[in-house]
Amino acid sequence: VFRSETGQPLRILGTLRDIHEKRLAEERLLLRNRLLADLHEVALDLLRSHSQQKLMDVILDKASAFMGVKDSLLVLDQKKVGLSTPTFIATRGKLRFLEGQASSADCSLTQLILKSQDAICIDNYTAWPKRHPALSALGAALAVPLRLEERTIGAFLFFAATPSQHFSSEEVQAAKHLADLAVASIRNTSLAASLANETQERNHAESELQESQNRYAQLLSLLP
Repeated sequence: VFRSETGQPLRILGTLRDIHEKRLAEERLLLRNRLLADLHEVALDLLRSHSQQKLMDVILDKASAFMGVKDSLLVLDQKKVGLSTPTFIATRGKLRFLEGQASSADCSLTQLILKSQDAICIDNYTAWPKRHPALSALGAALAVPLRLEERTIGAFLFFAATPSQHFSSEEVQAAKHLADLAVASIRNTSLAASLANETQERNHAESELQESQNRYAQLLSLLP
């Protein structure tokens, strides 16, 4: 502040600095840190032992809570895990009527994501020409593939409650991390089930071998 000899302010000299971008960067950093912390908690829960269906329910519940949505589903391409068609393994909210059903031509977004290697975002699913005919009151849609060894074995589908709600780039990236965690959990559960089956079969074979040896010994004891 420049003042006159009598102390009256004459003019002010200063600088203005736009800190909007800095604040946005700080907010993005805080969001990223929160997402990483939440992902860590999800990962710890998925490490616990679950049955196959229970695991699917836990995965979808955790993923939906993490993404802040009520309408979601988990589809697996069963052709690549031993069954015949892509099936809606777990569903939530307005999508519950699809649970247990095979994906059909009406499920265009599911068909698209199972052929994709990357996430698909639709700003307004209700206005999307290829939307499912029974789903008319949903906002933005985010589909994320579950990738295992260069194959898409399934997908998450998340739906916002209102058309005004959109998925940010940070949320899309977080959803991809969730998909990676889900694939790791599904794979670990499948490996554990296979190991258990192999152990059971081996124990059964060893038991039959022991019985055969016992019968052979008994026969030998009857010889003169």
